[in-house]
Amino acid sequence: MRAQAVDSVARGWGGRQVIGGPIIAIPTTVIADSGRSVIRDYYVLPEELTLESVLDVQEERRKLGAYEVPVYVAKVHMVAQFDIASRIAPAAAGPRAATLHLDQARLLVPVSDPRGVRDVKLSGTGIVVAAFEPERSFPIAGVSISLSSAVGLDGGVRRFEVTLQAAGTESLTFLPTARSRTAQLGGNWLHPGFARGFLPSERKVDGGRFQARWQILDLNRGYASHWFQDEIAEPALLESAYGVDLVQPVDLYQQAERAVKYAELFIALSLLTMFLWEHFARKPLHPIQYGLMGLALSVFCLLLRALAEHIGFALAYVVAALALCALLAIVMVLTRGLDWYQANTGLQADA
Repeated sequence: MRAQAVDSVARGWGGRQVIGGPIIAIPTTVIADSGRSVIRDYYVLPEELTLESVLDVQEERRKLGAYEVPVYVAKVHMVAQFDIASRIAPAAAGPRAATLHLDQARLLVPVSDPRGVRDVKLSGTGIVVAAFEPERSFPIAGVSISLSSAVGLDGGVRRFEVTLQAAGTESLTFLPTARSRTAQLGGNWLHPGFARGFLPSERKVDGGRFQARWQILDLNRGYASHWFQDEIAEPALLESAYGVDLVQPVDLYQQAERAVKYAELFIALSLLTMFLWEHFARKPLHPIQYGLMGLALSVFCLLLRALAEHIGFALAYVVAALALCALLAIVMVLTRGLDWYQANTGLQADA
Protein backbone atom coordinates (compact mmCIF):
# COMPACT_ATOMS: atom_id res chain seq x y z
CA MET A 1 0.00 0.00 0.00
CA ARG A 2 2.88 2.37 0.69
CA ALA A 3 4.37 1.62 -2.74
CA GLN A 4 1.00 2.42 -4.32
CA ALA A 5 0.91 5.73 -2.44
CA VAL A 6 4.41 6.63 -3.68
CA ASP A 7 3.48 5.74 -7.27
CA SER A 8 0.36 7.88 -7.05
CA VAL A 9 2.38 10.91 -5.93
CA ALA A 10 5.08 10.23 -8.53
CA ARG A 11 2.55 10.24 -11.37
CA GLY A 12 1.65 13.83 -10.59
CA TRP A 13 5.01 15.16 -9.39
CA GLY A 14 7.82 13.02 -10.75
CA GLY A 15 9.31 9.68 -9.72
CA ARG A 16 12.77 8.57 -8.64
CA GLN A 17 14.93 10.60 -10.96
CA VAL A 18 17.98 9.21 -12.72
CA ILE A 19 19.83 11.98 -14.56
CA GLY A 20 22.73 11.62 -16.94
CA GLY A 21 25.19 14.15 -18.28
CA PRO A 22 24.93 15.49 -21.83
CA ILE A 23 25.45 12.89 -24.57
CA ILE A 24 25.82 13.57 -28.30
CA ALA A 25 23.72 11.33 -30.56
CA ILE A 26 24.85 11.20 -34.19
CA PRO A 27 22.56 9.51 -36.76
CA THR A 28 24.74 7.01 -38.60
CA THR A 29 24.13 4.90 -41.70
CA VAL A 30 25.42 1.35 -41.18
CA ILE A 31 25.16 -1.94 -43.03
CA ALA A 32 23.01 -4.39 -41.09
CA ASP A 33 23.53 -8.15 -41.01
CA SER A 34 20.90 -8.51 -43.74
CA GLY A 35 23.00 -6.32 -46.06
CA ARG A 36 20.58 -3.40 -45.99
CA SER A 37 21.52 0.12 -44.98
CA VAL A 38 19.90 1.30 -41.74
CA ILE A 39 20.22 4.44 -39.67
CA ARG A 40 21.21 4.09 -36.04
CA ASP A 41 22.30 6.60 -33.45
CA TYR A 42 25.95 6.68 -32.46
CA TYR A 43 26.25 7.84 -28.85
CA VAL A 44 29.36 9.72 -27.73
CA LEU A 45 30.00 10.49 -24.05
CA PRO A 46 31.98 13.57 -22.95
CA GLU A 47 35.64 13.44 -22.06
CA GLU A 48 35.09 15.49 -18.92
CA LEU A 49 31.95 16.35 -17.00
CA THR A 50 31.48 18.64 -14.03
CA LEU A 51 28.16 18.46 -12.26
CA GLU A 52 26.83 20.64 -9.46
CA SER A 53 23.39 19.96 -8.04
CA VAL A 54 21.22 21.39 -5.27
CA LEU A 55 18.40 19.26 -3.89
CA ASP A 56 15.54 21.29 -2.43
CA VAL A 57 13.17 19.04 -0.47
CA GLN A 58 9.77 20.67 -0.15
CA GLU A 59 8.66 21.50 3.40
CA GLU A 60 5.11 20.33 2.66
CA ARG A 61 5.11 16.55 2.31
CA ARG A 62 2.73 14.89 -0.11
CA LYS A 63 0.36 12.55 1.77
CA LEU A 64 -1.95 9.77 0.68
CA GLY A 65 -3.79 8.21 3.60
CA ALA A 66 -1.27 7.29 6.27
CA TYR A 67 1.71 7.52 3.95
CA GLU A 68 3.96 10.55 3.63
CA VAL A 69 6.14 10.95 0.55
CA PRO A 70 9.06 13.43 0.45
CA VAL A 71 9.25 15.35 -2.82
CA TYR A 72 11.98 17.62 -4.12
CA VAL A 73 13.05 19.95 -6.89
CA ALA A 74 16.65 19.51 -8.05
CA LYS A 75 18.65 22.15 -9.87
CA VAL A 76 21.49 20.55 -11.85
CA HIS A 77 24.25 22.46 -13.63
CA MET A 78 26.40 20.40 -16.03
CA VAL A 79 29.48 21.36 -18.03
CA ALA A 80 30.62 18.76 -20.58
CA GLN A 81 33.61 18.73 -22.92
CA PHE A 82 33.50 16.54 -26.04
CA ASP A 83 36.23 15.43 -28.42
CA ILE A 84 34.08 14.08 -31.25
CA ALA A 85 36.96 13.82 -33.72
CA SER A 86 38.65 11.12 -31.66
CA ARG A 87 35.37 9.16 -31.48
CA ILE A 88 34.47 9.38 -35.17
CA ALA A 89 37.46 7.39 -36.35
CA PRO A 90 36.54 4.11 -34.56
CA ALA A 91 32.98 4.26 -35.90
CA ALA A 92 33.99 5.02 -39.49
CA ALA A 93 36.73 2.37 -39.52
CA GLY A 94 34.58 -0.36 -37.98
CA PRO A 95 33.24 -3.44 -39.77
CA ARG A 96 29.85 -1.76 -40.31
CA ALA A 97 31.20 0.82 -42.78
CA ALA A 98 29.42 3.58 -40.88
CA THR A 99 28.69 7.00 -42.32
CA LEU A 100 28.11 9.63 -39.66
CA HIS A 101 25.71 12.50 -40.33
CA LEU A 102 27.18 15.22 -38.15
CA ASP A 103 24.78 17.83 -39.53
CA GLN A 104 21.91 15.92 -37.86
CA ALA A 105 23.57 15.48 -34.46
CA ARG A 106 21.66 16.28 -31.33
CA LEU A 107 22.51 16.72 -27.67
CA LEU A 108 20.49 14.55 -25.30
CA VAL A 109 20.17 14.60 -21.52
CA PRO A 110 18.87 11.38 -19.91
CA VAL A 111 16.09 11.98 -17.37
CA SER A 112 14.32 8.82 -16.25
CA ASP A 113 10.97 10.54 -15.61
CA PRO A 114 10.53 13.47 -18.03
CA ARG A 115 7.23 14.35 -16.34
CA GLY A 116 9.28 15.98 -13.60
CA VAL A 117 11.32 18.23 -15.92
CA ARG A 118 10.55 21.83 -14.97
CA ASP A 119 13.14 23.61 -17.11
CA VAL A 120 16.18 22.79 -19.25
CA LYS A 121 18.53 25.23 -20.96
CA LEU A 122 21.57 24.88 -23.19
CA SER A 123 23.94 27.82 -22.90
CA GLY A 124 25.46 29.42 -25.96
CA THR A 125 24.22 31.13 -29.10
CA GLY A 126 24.11 29.69 -32.60
CA ILE A 127 24.63 26.10 -31.50
CA VAL A 128 21.05 24.83 -31.69
CA VAL A 129 18.40 24.79 -34.41
CA ALA A 130 15.34 23.89 -32.30
CA ALA A 131 14.02 23.55 -28.75
CA PHE A 132 14.33 20.58 -26.40
CA GLU A 133 12.01 17.67 -27.19
CA PRO A 134 11.33 14.27 -25.57
CA GLU A 135 13.96 11.63 -26.38
CA ARG A 136 12.89 7.99 -26.67
CA SER A 137 15.64 6.28 -28.67
CA PHE A 138 18.12 6.22 -25.79
CA PRO A 139 17.81 3.32 -23.27
CA ILE A 140 16.72 5.81 -20.61
CA ALA A 141 14.10 8.45 -21.37
CA GLY A 142 15.21 12.05 -21.55
CA VAL A 143 15.18 15.25 -23.57
CA SER A 144 17.21 16.19 -26.66
CA ILE A 145 17.91 19.19 -28.85
CA SER A 146 19.23 19.39 -32.41
CA LEU A 147 22.64 21.00 -32.86
CA SER A 148 23.49 23.44 -35.59
CA SER A 149 25.97 22.32 -38.25
CA ALA A 150 27.92 25.49 -37.45
CA VAL A 151 29.04 23.94 -34.18
CA GLY A 152 31.70 21.96 -36.04
CA LEU A 153 31.72 18.84 -33.89
CA ASP A 154 34.67 17.36 -35.75
CA GLY A 155 36.77 20.48 -35.33
CA GLY A 156 38.22 19.73 -31.90
CA VAL A 157 37.09 19.96 -28.30
CA ARG A 158 33.59 21.34 -27.88
CA ARG A 159 32.09 22.54 -24.60
CA PHE A 160 28.39 22.45 -23.69
CA GLU A 161 26.75 23.86 -20.58
CA VAL A 162 23.32 22.55 -19.56
CA THR A 163 21.10 23.71 -16.68
CA LEU A 164 18.30 21.35 -15.71
CA GLN A 165 15.53 21.67 -13.14
CA ALA A 166 13.66 18.46 -12.32
CA ALA A 167 11.13 17.38 -9.70
CA GLY A 168 11.14 13.91 -8.16
CA THR A 169 10.39 11.74 -5.16
CA GLU A 170 12.41 9.67 -2.68
CA SER A 171 15.77 9.59 -4.52
CA LEU A 172 18.02 11.42 -6.97
CA THR A 173 20.76 9.53 -8.80
CA PHE A 174 23.16 10.29 -11.63
CA LEU A 175 24.82 8.30 -14.41
CA PRO A 176 28.63 8.44 -14.76
CA THR A 177 28.43 9.41 -18.44
CA ALA A 178 31.97 10.74 -18.91
CA ARG A 179 35.54 9.50 -18.97
CA SER A 180 36.28 11.72 -15.98
CA ARG A 181 33.47 13.01 -13.85
CA THR A 182 33.29 15.25 -10.79
CA ALA A 183 29.92 15.60 -9.10
CA GLN A 184 28.79 17.64 -6.12
CA LEU A 185 25.37 17.34 -4.53
CA GLY A 186 23.90 19.28 -1.62
CA GLY A 187 20.46 19.38 -0.10
CA ASN A 188 18.24 20.06 2.89
CA TRP A 189 17.61 16.50 4.10
CA LEU A 190 18.67 15.29 7.54
CA HIS A 191 18.91 11.57 6.71
CA PRO A 192 20.59 11.12 3.30
CA GLY A 193 21.38 7.58 2.17
CA PHE A 194 24.34 6.82 -0.09
CA ALA A 195 23.96 3.05 -0.31
CA ARG A 196 23.57 2.61 -4.08
CA GLY A 197 26.19 2.79 -6.82
CA PHE A 198 29.40 4.58 -5.91
CA LEU A 199 29.88 5.95 -2.42
CA PRO A 200 30.90 9.62 -2.21
CA SER A 201 34.58 10.37 -1.71
CA GLU A 202 33.55 13.18 0.65
CA ARG A 203 30.35 13.68 2.61
CA LYS A 204 29.09 15.96 5.36
CA VAL A 205 25.77 16.09 7.22
CA ASP A 206 25.26 19.06 9.51
CA GLY A 207 22.41 21.33 10.56
CA GLY A 208 19.75 19.50 8.59
CA ARG A 209 21.73 19.72 5.33
CA PHE A 210 24.15 17.43 3.54
CA GLN A 211 27.00 17.81 1.09
CA ALA A 212 28.54 15.01 -0.98
CA ARG A 213 31.22 14.81 -3.63
CA TRP A 214 32.07 12.02 -6.11
CA GLN A 215 35.08 11.48 -8.35
CA ILE A 216 34.41 8.75 -10.95
CA LEU A 217 36.36 7.50 -13.98
CA ASP A 218 35.16 5.55 -17.00
CA LEU A 219 37.09 2.54 -15.65
CA ASN A 220 34.60 2.32 -12.78
CA ARG A 221 31.57 1.55 -14.96
CA GLY A 222 30.59 -1.36 -17.20
CA TYR A 223 30.23 0.35 -20.61
CA ALA A 224 32.44 2.25 -23.03
CA SER A 225 32.57 5.95 -23.94
CA HIS A 226 30.80 5.39 -27.28
CA TRP A 227 28.45 2.81 -28.72
CA PHE A 228 25.78 2.26 -31.34
CA GLN A 229 22.07 2.29 -30.60
CA ASP A 230 20.75 -0.93 -28.95
CA GLU A 231 24.22 -2.12 -27.92
CA ILE A 232 23.82 -1.01 -24.28
CA ALA A 233 20.63 -1.85 -22.37
CA GLU A 234 18.96 0.13 -19.62
CA PRO A 235 19.96 -2.24 -16.74
CA ALA A 236 23.66 -1.73 -17.51
CA LEU A 237 23.27 2.03 -17.23
CA LEU A 238 21.14 1.95 -14.08
CA GLU A 239 23.59 -0.39 -12.37
CA SER A 240 26.24 2.34 -12.45
CA ALA A 241 23.94 5.07 -11.08
CA TYR A 242 24.90 6.80 -7.84
CA GLY A 243 23.30 9.50 -5.74
CA VAL A 244 21.19 9.99 -2.63
CA ASP A 245 18.08 8.42 -1.12
CA LEU A 246 15.76 10.50 1.06
CA VAL A 247 15.64 8.05 3.95
CA GLN A 248 12.73 8.31 6.37
CA PRO A 249 14.06 6.62 9.54
CA VAL A 250 10.68 6.23 11.29
CA ASP A 251 7.58 7.12 9.29
CA LEU A 252 3.93 6.57 10.16
CA TYR A 253 3.88 3.20 8.44
CA GLN A 254 6.81 1.87 10.48
CA GLN A 255 5.40 3.25 13.73
CA ALA A 256 2.04 1.53 13.18
CA GLU A 257 3.80 -1.70 12.19
CA ARG A 258 5.90 -1.68 15.37
CA ALA A 259 2.83 -0.96 17.51
CA VAL A 260 1.06 -4.01 16.04
CA LYS A 261 4.09 -6.20 16.71
CA TYR A 262 4.28 -5.07 20.35
CA ALA A 263 0.53 -5.62 20.70
CA GLU A 264 1.06 -9.38 20.78
CA LEU A 265 3.38 -8.96 23.77
CA PHE A 266 1.00 -6.64 25.63
CA ILE A 267 -1.97 -8.94 25.08
CA ALA A 268 -0.01 -11.97 26.27
CA LEU A 269 1.29 -10.17 29.38
CA SER A 270 -2.18 -8.86 30.25
CA LEU A 271 -3.76 -12.30 30.00
CA LEU A 272 -0.88 -13.77 32.01
CA THR A 273 -1.45 -11.14 34.72
CA MET A 274 -5.12 -12.10 34.90
CA PHE A 275 -4.16 -15.76 35.17
CA LEU A 276 -1.69 -15.08 38.03
CA TRP A 277 -4.24 -12.91 39.84
CA GLU A 278 -6.81 -15.69 39.50
CA HIS A 279 -4.32 -18.24 40.83
CA PHE A 280 -3.03 -16.30 43.87
CA ALA A 281 -6.30 -14.58 44.82
CA ARG A 282 -8.17 -17.88 44.38
CA LYS A 283 -10.98 -16.08 42.61
CA PRO A 284 -11.85 -17.92 39.39
CA LEU A 285 -12.44 -15.83 36.27
CA HIS A 286 -14.84 -16.66 33.52
CA PRO A 287 -13.44 -17.24 29.99
CA ILE A 288 -15.59 -14.33 28.86
CA GLN A 289 -13.45 -12.06 31.04
CA TYR A 290 -10.31 -13.23 29.28
CA GLY A 291 -11.99 -12.66 25.93
CA LEU A 292 -13.15 -9.16 26.83
CA MET A 293 -9.64 -8.23 27.96
CA GLY A 294 -8.10 -9.53 24.73
CA LEU A 295 -10.67 -7.74 22.57
CA ALA A 296 -10.17 -4.48 24.46
CA LEU A 297 -6.42 -4.59 23.84
CA SER A 298 -6.98 -5.43 20.17
CA VAL A 299 -9.22 -2.39 19.78
CA PHE A 300 -6.24 -0.20 20.72
CA CYS A 301 -4.31 -1.32 17.61
CA LEU A 302 -7.33 -0.84 15.36
CA LEU A 303 -7.99 2.66 16.67
CA LEU A 304 -4.32 3.61 16.45
CA ARG A 305 -4.06 2.62 12.81
CA ALA A 306 -7.38 4.18 11.81
CA LEU A 307 -6.95 7.49 13.66
CA ALA A 308 -3.31 7.94 12.61
CA GLU A 309 -4.39 8.47 9.00
CA HIS A 310 -6.30 11.60 10.02
CA ILE A 311 -4.75 13.13 13.17
CA GLY A 312 -1.16 11.86 13.19
CA PHE A 313 0.52 9.06 15.10
CA ALA A 314 1.23 10.82 18.43
CA LEU A 315 -2.29 12.15 18.94
CA ALA A 316 -3.79 8.89 17.69
CA TYR A 317 -1.73 6.97 20.25
CA VAL A 318 -3.07 9.16 23.09
CA VAL A 319 -6.69 8.88 21.93
CA ALA A 320 -6.43 5.12 21.44
CA ALA A 321 -4.84 4.72 24.91
CA LEU A 322 -7.65 6.71 26.54
CA ALA A 323 -10.23 4.66 24.68
CA LEU A 324 -8.49 1.48 25.83
CA CYS A 325 -8.54 2.63 29.47
CA ALA A 326 -12.23 3.45 29.19
CA LEU A 327 -12.95 0.08 27.67
CA LEU A 328 -10.97 -1.76 30.35
CA ALA A 329 -12.89 0.19 33.00
CA ILE A 330 -16.09 -1.12 31.46
CA VAL A 331 -14.63 -4.62 31.56
CA MET A 332 -13.83 -4.18 35.27
CA VAL A 333 -17.38 -2.97 35.93
CA LEU A 334 -18.75 -6.01 34.13
CA THR A 335 -16.41 -8.22 36.16
CA ARG A 336 -17.61 -6.67 39.41
CA GLY A 337 -21.18 -7.06 38.26
CA LEU A 338 -20.58 -10.74 37.53
CA ASP A 339 -19.05 -11.24 40.99
CA TRP A 340 -22.03 -9.50 42.62
CA TYR A 341 -24.41 -11.62 40.59
CA GLN A 342 -22.65 -14.81 41.66
CA ALA A 343 -22.57 -13.74 45.31
CA ASN A 344 -26.28 -12.87 45.43
CA THR A 345 -27.66 -15.74 43.37
CA GLY A 346 -25.35 -18.54 44.43
CA LEU A 347 -24.73 -19.54 40.81
CA GLN A 348 -21.45 -20.97 39.67
CA ALA A 349 -19.24 -19.05 37.33
CA ASP A 350 -19.79 -21.55 34.54
CA ALA A 351 -23.61 -21.51 34.81
